[in-house]
Amino acid sequence: MRAGVAHVRLARPQAANAINPACARDLRAVMLAIEFDDQVKAVCVTAEGPVFCAGGDLREFDAAGDGFPRLASDMLVDYHGAIYKMNRTPKPFVAGVRGAAGGAGLSMVSAFDLVVRGESSKFTMAYARAGVAPDGTSSYFLARHIGLRRMLDLTLTNRVTGHELDTIDQVLKCYAAVTADQAAAALNIRLAYEGQSA
Repeated sequence: MRAGVAHVRLARPQAANAINPACARDLRAVMLAIEFDDQVKAVCVTAEGPVFCAGGDLREFDAAGDGFPRLASDMLVDYHGAIYKMNRTPKPFVAGVRGAAGGAGLSMVSAFDLVVRGESSKFTMAYARAGVAPDGTSSYFLARHIGLRRMLDLTLTNRVTGHELDTIDQVLKCYAAVTADQAAAALNIRLAYEGQSA
């Protein structure tokens, strides 16, 4: 934590920051800690590497074999718990998104209060391509931001979009002069400061 801002960083760049059971568990634990830490006034979420979050870790899911249903169920309890805490906690959550956010990654992006997206950012639902139904609260949050029909379009076609999401009030475009990570961190410091002085 720096200047009242908790910095949460997805740190599995070798796996495109894909969500696996350990990551979901850690994310939920971090969200619980943030909720009850009075020193935290705002939260900045970024990711290591060129991809923000590729979604669920399909390789790990496949390797689980017959144990996949239990693995997925346990993981989703933690992941949905983390998303729930992000939205229940009365502190602003701002993401800095570079590269792709797909599947569970787009679900997470949809749940943030504000998103600063870099020029390289791309978004896709990806669930239909993987043969699964949307999870991670994307069908709720994304539909609230862009409307049900546009959410269904992205879900059923697996279209990749970037600029289209700039029309959402929640998404702020970041230009090349600063990275999305830097812009998100600066915005969080401002939100933390304004929250303390309000």
